[in-house]
Amino acid sequence: FMFLTVSNVISLGTNEYVYGSVSAASIAAYDSMMLILYIMTILLSCGFSCFTPIYLNYYLYRKQSSDLYLSLPMKREKMFDVHFLYGCISVLLPTIICYMIPVVALWLKGMRFSFLPFQMLAFIILINIILQGINTLLSFKANKLLDAIVAVFGFLIVPLVIILSLNLSSNVLLNKVLIGYTAWMDELTYLDVISYLIRLPYVAFGSFEYTGVSVYQIMMKEHSMFYLLWWCIIGIIALLYARSSYQKKPWEHSEQYTSSKLIYPLMIHAGLAAILLMITLIEELSTGKVILLGMTFLGYLVAMFFAKRSIKLKWQYGLIFAIIFGCTCLFTWSFESTKGFGLIKETPNQADIYKVR
Repeated sequence: FMFLTVSNVISLGTNEYVYGSVSAASIAAYDSMMLILYIMTILLSCGFSCFTPIYLNYYLYRKQSSDLYLSLPMKREKMFDVHFLYGCISVLLPTIICYMIPVVALWLKGMRFSFLPFQMLAFIILINIILQGINTLLSFKANKLLDAIVAVFGFLIVPLVIILSLNLSSNVLLNKVLIGYTAWMDELTYLDVISYLIRLPYVAFGSFEYTGVSVYQIMMKEHSMFYLLWWCIIGIIALLYARSSYQKKPWEHSEQYTSSKLIYPLMIHAGLAAILLMITLIEELSTGKVILLGMTFLGYLVAMFFAKRSIKLKWQYGLIFAIIFGCTCLFTWSFESTKGFGLIKETPNQADIYKVR
């Protein structure tokens, strides 16, 4: 954090040297540094917010440590509150201090006072608290340190895989459906909405944009508050569920395999659906497609064996694989048949045509 702060303060002098005046340096610094400062601060703080719940709840993954904490004269509710609040404060306090130092330096350089830095700071604080609540729930549901790490980073990676799969499949399917040529981003705007709804980093990094119309050229997107509210609700639910799970958690489950449906089953099957959707795009039942399906099924079995910590082949695995593959085939067929579920309207209504040249 100190490196980030000092580097931003030093660059103020560099901007003044390049632009030749304090006013021009302040404008250039505001346009570039505030956005860079926001991105770097939220990146570093969210990185710490991913590891803090795992570190503070490390005792849950060892029987000896969990027995020691269980014997303390403290209610579980209070123990949960202490750990969660300490985790938030330990991340947010240095974040706020090191964020405000370059902002104050900008004001001292002659930049006019604005509420935008405080708006950005409030956004950073809310994103970190939401991330702390979700990761706290995932760390409680895990019974081993490795499972907790996989759960936290899977929460970030699996939604990205899903979005990439949807983007690729939409691009390929649109080329089959469209009469002419267009970019898939223009036709299927709901993909951007899905990204905001299932990916918290997308909300964190995509809520502010550089408008380039005034001195204060960084603006918050209009829909950002709606998606932030959506994630606040998810964070509150995750925090309440984590508090309830902590009170009821059987301490003897420490060092046992993680059986929670929120971790391995959800991540494995969501990732499997994304991969099968991309394989479904291959129309012909060629040898390459069969090999890809076989490798995907093998990878699915390995993932389930790792989740269960047991190499035991079950017929349910094959059934689930077949059901998910059938759903992806149904999705691609229905997309082509309904022209993007009725979202793609290339042919205009004849009643609206009054003149053709």
